[in-house]
Amino acid sequence: ENEAPRQCWVTVIMYSDVEAAYWPFLDTVTKLENPPDLLVNLENSYETFSTPRQYEDSSTWVTSCFFTPTKYCQQRIELSVDRQPRITNVELVGRDLESLPNELKDKQWRQHVLQLH
Repeated sequence: ENEAPRQCWVTVIMYSDVEAAYWPFLDTVTKLENPPDLLVNLENSYETFSTPRQYEDSSTWVTSCFFTPTKYCQQRIELSVDRQPRITNVELVGRDLESLPNELKDKQWRQHVLQLH
């Protein structure tokens, strides 16, 4: 017998705000009763979080993926198979936008690229 596929939610925050607000925000959200599972900083690149890792003694994983208009960044998230799934590993996968297959480059994408150049 095949089991029905299991589904779960993972809370990911994509942080994009001024640098001065980052550390207080990080400290506050990681101490919540239900903290986020992953926090990705898009604005500032911190050497401390260049490789995804758990933040201090919290269950929240933290990383930086500095946003640029020439690349996109995916987060590959591995979850435990426990009754209460949790993140066991996060990997950043960066790709150059120019290398995207043409069938993914719609009219809106081309318009944005033209505006950037």
